[in-house]
Amino acid sequence: LGGYAWAKAGRIWYDTLCDRRLASDADFTAFASLTIDNAAARFGVGSGEGQAVRQAWTDVGVLVP
Repeated sequence: LGGYAWAKAGRIWYDTLCDRRLASDADFTAFASLTIDNAAARFGVGSGEGQAVRQAWTDVGVLVP
């Protein structure tokens, strides 16, 4: 995502942690999906940030449908 961690990635992460849809027993796939949703909500659907978040999860083996 570039820049300081708190400028983009941190905001997406925080939005996801505060998201009411995040279940207390969420697995990596559920959390990853919400980070992608929150990136789209914050930066726009189809944004580079949302695509970067999806690719980052894919790179570490977490596939989001």
